[in-house]
Amino acid sequence: MTRKLLPTALFKCSLVLCLFFAQVQVWGQDGKLTFDKSIIESAILVNLNSIKVGNGSSANRRLSSQYSPIDANSSNLIQNEILSSVGPTAVSPTFVGSLTSILDSMPPGTLADGLDHTLDYLAANKISFGLNDDSLFKAIKSAYAAYLQSVINSGQDIIAAVKEAPARSLPNLIPDRILLWDQTAPKWAKLLSRALVEAINESAYGGDKDALIGTASHSTISNVLKLINESTTPASGFYPGIEPIDSNRETSNLTMKFDGSLQKFKNFDPAKSRILEFAAKGLADGIFLSAPLTKANVPSYSKQLGENSIAAAIEFLSALNGDNSQFAFEVSKSISSGLSLGSVYATTSQPGYIVDNLPAIAAEEMAKAVSSEAI
Repeated sequence: MTRKLLPTALFKCSLVLCLFFAQVQVWGQDGKLTFDKSIIESAILVNLNSIKVGNGSSANRRLSSQYSPIDANSSNLIQNEILSSVGPTAVSPTFVGSLTSILDSMPPGTLADGLDHTLDYLAANKISFGLNDDSLFKAIKSAYAAYLQSVINSGQDIIAAVKEAPARSLPNLIPDRILLWDQTAPKWAKLLSRALVEAINESAYGGDKDALIGTASHSTISNVLKLINESTTPASGFYPGIEPIDSNRETSNLTMKFDGSLQKFKNFDPAKSRILEFAAKGLADGIFLSAPLTKANVPSYSKQLGENSIAAAIEFLSALNGDNSQFAFEVSKSISSGLSLGSVYATTSQPGYIVDNLPAIAAEEMAKAVSSEAI
């Protein structure tokens, strides 16, 4: 006789009921019904895990516009590894290695999709898994680290891989997920950019890491602007849409948050470009706060961050229809502010840095790097 198996979800529900009713039959010595709470707690945990595995992978999916679905086996492996390694307040130190192995096993050309899927699953389940912001940040950084290591292991183009990373991460959080979390776009733009730069700096890449960080800076700023330009959903600290404004600066533009109390010489609301300021701050924090600073590397870091970030903004805005030069100037100021704040703050964090005059060097070198591209 052929036995038909119950569907997994129905089987687990049946198991819960069987366990419960088995316990109902147990009576204490005083004649009152007693039961072992651990049985019910175990049954609840079984079903919570079922909910996480069964629903977490598909509920509220965002994913980037570049995403191509990965195979079911890789998807399940990634999700199970996240369930095993990412906790509400901490991430297992084995997560990077385990996730790298999973990505290594995926077909060539799908690593960015694997990263995309990982970040989406983490973001989609931040609330249901009870992840605090620090735990999610560490998990995202670990995902970047595994992605980079797998790219290195497979001999693929790491420059292209780094360019791809912000395009896969930013849309997974901003704007839809931060709306659910009741958080701000600038905060997560900063955390995402910092996580990527830290992952690059700590990677096993044997080439020019400074140049790779420059690539990350260029791609981050480009993709933040792309997100602003193409999105239609506003969120806290995120104001979608890029349009040319009148060259005479006399006409208000709500989309661009361009207004003022005076009839002439209206200005941009700093909130419009604050997400770029924070993204730039994250880029600077990612390297200046994670590496020992010297008179030799501060100019190099400043050059890579400043030149690439400003170049990305000008290139992106120049490619749009109309004259966006005034917004480009506003964006350049915001990026410069974020980079300068991050670099100068880091160089004042240790007495030895101050003795070596690193704050002044950082301010001067960052100003030179930014102005060389903005002119």
